[in-house]
Amino acid sequence: KSVIILAVVAFSSVSSQRGPFGKGPFGRGPPGGPPKCADDSKPTCTCANGDVITRPRPNPCGDRTKPTCVCADGSSPVKRSLCKDGNKPTCAGGVAPVCQDGSALNTDSFPPCSDGPPKCADGGTISCADGTPIPPFISRLVG
Repeated sequence: KSVIILAVVAFSSVSSQRGPFGKGPFGRGPPGGPPKCADDSKPTCTCANGDVITRPRPNPCGDRTKPTCVCADGSSPVKRSLCKDGNKPTCAGGVAPVCQDGSALNTDSFPPCSDGPPKCADGGTISCADGTPIPPFISRLVG
C-alpha cells in the first residue's frame, strides 16, 4: 500500500514539472530550444490583442494565433540549430529534407510537416555536416 502511495506522489511530482515549452519535464517542443536573440536574451512576444507572453506554451495567445516576437534591438529572434556549426541538419550532399509527400518543410511551424516526420528523398538519414550527433528520435522530427 505504501509503495502505491509513493508511486503516486513521485508521478504527480514529475508530471507537475514543466519543460521550456510547457509540455512536461523533458521540455518537448522544437528541438534546439525556443528562438533567441543574437545577444542570447529572450525576445518580447506579443499577441494581436496586446498580451505579452512571458512563458512559451501551447496556444499562448488563446486564439490559435502565434505571437509576434521582437528582440530589444528590433531584430527578429532566430531558432538555434541542433548542429554545433549553426547550420541546419541535412541529407547526403547537403540536400534539404522533405515532407512525406515530397513538399518542402514549413520551418515556421513545429512539427515542420503535417503529414509525418521529415525524410531524405534518397532514403538516407538526416545529419549534421559538422558531425554533431543527432539522436534518431529527433532526426525524425526536424529537418
